[in-house]
Amino acid sequence: MQKQIIIGNLGNDPEIRTMNGTDREVATFSLASNDRRKKSDPTTWFRVNAYGNNARTCFERLSKGDKVFVEGPLKASAYMKNGEPQYSLTIDATNVHFIQTKGKNASAPATAASAAPAATSDEQDASQPPF
Repeated sequence: MQKQIIIGNLGNDPEIRTMNGTDREVATFSLASNDRRKKSDPTTWFRVNAYGNNARTCFERLSKGDKVFVEGPLKASAYMKNGEPQYSLTIDATNVHFIQTKGKNASAPATAASAAPAATSDEQDASQPPF
């Protein structure tokens, strides 16, 4: 078993859709992360998929620029685009915690001390896998 923990900022507003053949929702957003201690480190982009209760909460509360903590397994894939190799990193989020939001429905920004967590995988329907 492997799990990644990423803290970063949303690169876009979450998009939500219903998975084919089910009523299960999935929210998707990009997340930018880097090591601020080293100015030369490039930004790494991740695609995040949140499912079930996480999906609805992320869609309703998050917006571009918000800082979040994401935890879940990492999937890496490679593909060709215009003859050039491209790489993609995707995290299927099991936990999403809001660190600092200006969010769609937030009346005031959350701070690290008062961060509002999204639903965890334990609160999702246990009969359905997260991916």
